Amino acid sequence: MNSSRNTPGKGVAELLDVRIQYVARMNGPTASIIGNSWLLTTLPYLVFSSATDGGHPLQVSRVTSLRGTARFSWSGSEYLGLNGTRQKLTVSGSDYLVTAPNGTRSYFFGPAAGAALRGRLQRIVQPSGIECVAAYDGAQRLQSLTAAVPGTADNAALHFHIASEGAHEGRILSIEKRLSRGGVEQPVKRWVYTYHTGEDGMGLANDLKTAATEVYDESSSAWQRAGANYYTYYTEDSAVGFVHGLKYVVSGADFERMVAAGLDPAVFTAVTDEMLAAYATSFREYDADRRVTNLAVSAGQLATQFTRLDSNGSVNWTRRSVETRPDGATVTTYFNSLNQAMLKVLAQGGESWPTYCEYDADTHRVLEAGPDAISAFTMPTDPSVNVSVTLRASEGLIRCWEYYPLDGSGGAGSAPGQLKRRWVKQGASGGEITLEARSYTSHTVDDLTVYEPEVVTVYRSDADGGSVPATTLMEWEWHTGLPVPQQKTLTLPVVSTDENGTGTAAVVTERYDTLGNMAWLRDEIGVLQYRVWDRLVGAAARLIEDVDTLRMDAAVVPSGWTTPSGGGLHLITDYENDAQGRWTLELGPEHPLDLRGSLVSARRARYRVHLDSRFQRWDADGYAVGNGFRTLGAARITQWNGSGQVMDEVSVSVPEEDRIDAADPMPQSRWTRWTRTIYDQAGLRLAVRRYVKIPSSDRELDGQPVEGFAGVDYLQESLGYDSMLRVNRTVSPGGTIQRSVFDARALMLEGWVGTNDTGATDDDPTGGGAAGNNMR
Repeated sequence: MNSSRNTPGKGVAELLDVRIQYVARMNGPTASIIGNSWLLTTLPYLVFSSATDGGHPLQVSRVTSLRGTARFSWSGSEYLGLNGTRQKLTVSGSDYLVTAPNGTRSYFFGPAAGAALRGRLQRIVQPSGIECVAAYDGAQRLQSLTAAVPGTADNAALHFHIASEGAHEGRILSIEKRLSRGGVEQPVKRWVYTYHTGEDGMGLANDLKTAATEVYDESSSAWQRAGANYYTYYTEDSAVGFVHGLKYVVSGADFERMVAAGLDPAVFTAVTDEMLAAYATSFREYDADRRVTNLAVSAGQLATQFTRLDSNGSVNWTRRSVETRPDGATVTTYFNSLNQAMLKVLAQGGESWPTYCEYDADTHRVLEAGPDAISAFTMPTDPSVNVSVTLRASEGLIRCWEYYPLDGSGGAGSAPGQLKRRWVKQGASGGEITLEARSYTSHTVDDLTVYEPEVVTVYRSDADGGSVPATTLMEWEWHTGLPVPQQKTLTLPVVSTDENGTGTAAVVTERYDTLGNMAWLRDEIGVLQYRVWDRLVGAAARLIEDVDTLRMDAAVVPSGWTTPSGGGLHLITDYENDAQGRWTLELGPEHPLDLRGSLVSARRARYRVHLDSRFQRWDADGYAVGNGFRTLGAARITQWNGSGQVMDEVSVSVPEEDRIDAADPMPQSRWTRWTRTIYDQAGLRLAVRRYVKIPSSDRELDGQPVEGFAGVDYLQESLGYDSMLRVNRTVSPGGTIQRSVFDARALMLEGWVGTNDTGATDDDPTGGGAAGNNMR
């Protein structure tokens, strides 16, 4: 049974995931509730300018993330979006309302509110009708953010624990995610934060120190850590840093290694940069404008330098960035006033590969030309000189796009800011070859209009500027009173009999719930499929394939839908899911089974156990008879490290009597297959071991199992890397060495094979003819 049939859906709880982001150039960094210069992207907010007109701030910014800020300007009668934003800002009484193109409405306290609430989130109303409501206590501190499943009492909520006194007053200490079903509340996940005090030299007061993620284990009724990050900062302005500037980040597997080495941020009182460098996921240095000049990742193994130049404002570019890579290559990029790349040039050893882009007035990219289409270009170092690019007249691939006007003046079939067509041409003077064209339909609810594609035509031939069209038609129906689709009917392109098709257009119909989950599907031959969704967590609860509508509640079946002649097998698959929306049990359709001479009704079963705190997942297959479960074959264990990299894949012999459970022992003595991947301190894959003889012990996979010896217990393939951390060397278990040489674009230039690469370098696997080197 294909697990893809249980792909995650959309649920209320997913609206409340917590993410944070560091912003070096934040205005008012010490005002953040999640640590100096950090954003909690789950909580958008508004920033009002001090200058006003009739009580309206002249400038308003909606802040969600570093690149998710929308800006608006007061025109004297309304707010106008800047820089091509498709969001709209309106005044709603004393509140301010931001409406996204998809219909999501975010309400904020206006400038007349008290200082603690000004610009803060009140509620978010999704197109589906889900309301995510913020609650504040008497001191105007955020208490919770709650989203309910429409039409039910079930909800998901984030509960905020904010320090009310002491050195970290006003900062978030933890955020707990809870689900409520039928009035029963269940903890699911927790994010825990600590802050520097300024005493250890690794950060100033209220700089974010650690951010840990914990999951609630129902079996032990306890929180278990599933990951953590550690942060340090510059504590004074200098040539390479600034106050509150993020310096070292230690995250994932690097954090686990650091703690295992005795450097636990929860207990140590003094740590040096030299100590952290060996575990650092990343390290940063800055210029006087708080822009990164040096970024080192993977414990310093990949360091990139950046230099920047600002124009004088009178030319066609605003900023230049030069990135110097470890392989000596440079990437020079010129940006326009909206921080969009105009000209990007990769260069190394006298060769260069430029890419040039143009943009329309609504900030859409409308042209892209690569090295084969560019005959000349300039890279000015003088801030008063224009960037110049000359395109070849009749050579090179040029990609182009056209979008409907953002102001809505595109006419019938248009959608503001959406793709109208795309085409290519050979050289600047070449004829246009249309690849795709789109038109749209609209739906209006109250004062909100949303758009969906109606006709999409893809041209299969370049003859006559684009010909042999393949057209897909989409007809939409909408949920009553909501700007969300209820049904989409696709009329697919005709496939001719010459191409082994039917010569007629097939039709597929999909029906959705208000969250956008596909509930019904009628395929090309009329066979029906039905899904039941747990809308709280966004997981499938039941799948019925080849539906027999006579066996369904008539109120559930779409009007006019019937089972086709010869169909109606009504194959039911049921799922159990955990509080995070991950499936733990799949029971397939019932079928007859000869069980020890007796014919019984059985269901194929798939089991999955999530062990978050151990970074493991267990899988097994079996069957269910009545209320009893059996396991067939081996269980499979996947072990990750804290960074999500697969370390071990193990097959384990397990008893048949029941389904696997988190409490089951999985000792090494019962392993039947084992593949182990070895990583270095920077997270680079150094070796893969495939076991031919597994040592026996009573240890678990995460309990330091006996590893054995190369050539006896396992065969090992080793890997090596070039200065850009690309795999350029592999050694087989038999000792055969393969080396690759790459250019600046990561394209392989040379491949070499041998058994001795003494003296080899990234550019010369022969080592310049070193003694013993036999690479060929």
